Amino acid sequence: MAKKTIKISFIMRKDKVWQKGKNKGGKYVSVGLKSEKAPDIWINGIGDALNVKWKKGDEVTIEIESKKMDDGRVFYNFKNPTAKDSLADVIERLERLENMVKAGKIIGNGEEIHRAVEDGEGNLPL
Repeated sequence: MAKKTIKISFIMRKDKVWQKGKNKGGKYVSVGLKSEKAPDIWINGIGDALNVKWKKGDEVTIEIESKKMDDGRVFYNFKNPTAKDSLADVIERLERLENMVKAGKIIGNGEEIHRAVEDGEGNLPL
C-alpha cells in the first residue's frame, strides 16, 4: 500500500451490510472519496472514528491499494494509517535528522537550521 495525502473533492457515506466472510450480516459504513488530483477515480474504504468527520476540502493521509480485476477494471481502496504507523513515521524522520546532525550535515543555531529548511539545504525530512 502507498501512503498518500489527498485533498477530498467529494465524499459519500453509505450504510451497508457485509455479504460474506466472518462479518456476514454485520453492518458497516462504506466511504467513497474522490481527490482533487484525480476527480474521476473513486477510492473506497470503511468508515470509522478516524474518518467520520472528513469533509470536502479536507487534506487526509491514507494508505491506498489498487486491485486489478480479471476484466481489466482497477479498483482503489483505502485504509487509515494507524497511530502505530504515524509514530513509526515520526521515529524514522527523527532518526534521519539525528544521522544528518551526526554526519555534520546540519550545524548552527536554530535560525540557521530554520533557514536551511526553508532553502531546502540538507534535505531535511521535516
